[in-house]
Amino acid sequence: MIEIVLEALTGQAGGITAITLAAFAGYRVVVKHILPQHRFIVESIVQSHSKDRAAFIAAIDKIDGRMDVLERDVGTIKREVGSIKSNLKKAKSA
Repeated sequence: MIEIVLEALTGQAGGITAITLAAFAGYRVVVKHILPQHRFIVESIVQSHSKDRAAFIAAIDKIDGRMDVLERDVGTIKREVGSIKSNLKKAKSA
């Protein structure tokens, strides 16, 4: 009787049972421990990305405002240089 039980435990049925139990234990570890930790990490990365994105957008808006001022200043300088050039040409020809 004991031999039959030992043979069942150590034979093919025992191997299949051991593999099934190991797979189930691995599944439980992954579902209970690894996946929640992974989800937490991904959510924190997404939140951090959202904060970075908001800061990036604010910086781009600030740069855009500064560029508008620079474009107006460059336009004014171009007009003044053009007027100086035309005055110099008029003075040379006169």
